[in-house]
Formats: sequence, C-alpha cells, structure tokens
Amino acid sequence: MGIGGSIHKSSGWKGQWSRTKRWQKRLKITAATCQDEDEFFDHVYAFFQNCYHLRDWLKASGVVSGQKLSDFFSVHREMRLCRDICNGTKHFDLTQPGIDANFSLVREYVPENWPGDKQRGHVIVHEATDKNDPKSRKDFYGFNLIELADKCVNLWSQFLKQNKIE
Repeated sequence: MGIGGSIHKSSGWKGQWSRTKRWQKRLKITAATCQDEDEFFDHVYAFFQNCYHLRDWLKASGVVSGQKLSDFFSVHREMRLCRDICNGTKHFDLTQPGIDANFSLVREYVPENWPGDKQRGHVIVHEATDKNDPKSRKDFYGFNLIELADKCVNLWSQFLKQNKIE
C-alpha cells in the first residue's frame, strides 16, 4: 500500500509518451558514442519496454479503446517487433509473440575497409513466419534497431494524431 500518489503516474499517458521519446534520444546518443555493448543493449531494452507500454497507459487512461490499440498493432509489423523485444527482454520465455519468440538482437560485422558509412549495425533478426502476414515464408529479416525505434515513435505519433489524442 502506497501513500496515495506517485510522480510516475502524475502525468498519465503523456508522461509515458515523454519517457518513450527521452529513451529514444538516449538510445541514439548511446548508439553513436558508447563502446560498451552491454550499456547499448540496456538502452535498447529500456526504449522498447517504454515504447510498448505506452499501449497500457493509453488503454488504462481510457483515451482510446483496446480494440483500436489491437488494430494498430496488428497492422504494423514494427509495433509487433517492439512488443516482442519488450516482452522478450523482460521474460525468460515469450509464449505469445507478435512475430517471433526467438528473435535475435545482434551486431552486424562491418569490416574496416568496407566502403560507405560504418555506423553501428545493431539489428533484430526474426523469422518471417508472421501469423499476421499470410504471404510470409520461412525466411529471416533484419531491422536496424535505431531505425526500428524511430519507426515505432513515428507510428505512435501518427496513431495519437489520427485518434485526436495528442
């Protein structure tokens, strides 16, 4: 039993949305500057956990229906990957994945003499047997984690605007 109030709840779903965007910024800074892989992945986990849980805050606040949220996730592969990363990094077994319970978070190897941009190549690799995509075949896809984070934030922003929440 608490004392009746907490700073983390005082700003409601908007506070969670702000936290998500702050974690996105931290993730980008860490990706560009950090040499410690463990620290980088800590930021990856924190971002995707906060990003996915915006769903809970929106639903609990009553500003949007659970059905609209479910529809939003079913339409966007990126949001289902967000859910899988969130739940997969919090729980030992992922029993109800959006796409792949056995996804892999990895760093791509970029040789020193490789032409072009040598940005960190952290990706999520997942099996493409997506239950929401009947055309998918057993193949593997990769998403750059920073690009996936940006896409998830952009999709949330569009969702909030389309539903006249923000």
